Amino acid sequence: GIDNLADDGFDVCKADGNNIYVSGSTTFLPNDKRIYVLKLNPFGDTIWTKTIDLGSSGGELATAITASADGGCVITGDANFAFSIKLDSVGNIIWNRNYGGFFKQCNDIINTSDGGYIICGRDGDCSTDCAYVLKIDSSGNLQWQRTYTTPYVKRFYSIVETNDISGYVIAGLSKSSVPDTLKGLILKIDHDGNEIWEKVYRISGAANFLSMKKLQNGFVAAGNHVINGTNGSRIFIARFDENGDTIFTKSIENAYSRNFFYSLSLLLNQIILG
Repeated sequence: GIDNLADDGFDVCKADGNNIYVSGSTTFLPNDKRIYVLKLNPFGDTIWTKTIDLGSSGGELATAITASADGGCVITGDANFAFSIKLDSVGNIIWNRNYGGFFKQCNDIINTSDGGYIICGRDGDCSTDCAYVLKIDSSGNLQWQRTYTTPYVKRFYSIVETNDISGYVIAGLSKSSVPDTLKGLILKIDHDGNEIWEKVYRISGAANFLSMKKLQNGFVAAGNHVINGTNGSRIFIARFDENGDTIFTKSIENAYSRNFFYSLSLLLNQIILG
């Protein structure tokens, strides 16, 4: 990508051995973004790169990636429609699936206990700005997809499977009307996409959840919230039990007026924010 205008990385996952996959985009011309995937060794040296053109106008991004059981990876993202692409360990495309519809953005993908994958994101092709979930099997075939409607705005950014594999819990944001402020959203669904419970969390000012991980007992999610009466923003983190009830929330303050959150990881029971 060194000869291109810009390269962006959005997500990483473990590859075979101690190698790493990175998904993102590369820009050849203004407003001409294409999917970009890299495989790196443990020292950050490039093993291979792959550029993929889906033919979508307005650019394409691989915003999420997860490892496959055979050493390859599966990516999804934003190409104005829902898609998944599987690459093998040397970068060959095994499948390239388009699931139809328009104005869909896929923000996260995870492996599921049945050997398939589940994807969450946003569906802009409904009467309002709606949330979206897509379930596929181990070969990328569509099992079901569902749009979760809202009076105004609902978006999903991160998904996990529950510890008891009874379903999935999704984090995002919700706004019920024009004068309402954005709120953090946690939603649980069963294996067919039916809603079990939904809870919203108002911190202070507008708020969202952008990443979530599961713990041994419950979940932890993190995002941003607006500091009331200012243009500033802070990172905040919240922990929930298995029913989505809050155990604690923490707004992280520092000397800077604007803080931006991008990722959440767990390391030896410690929480790492990025």
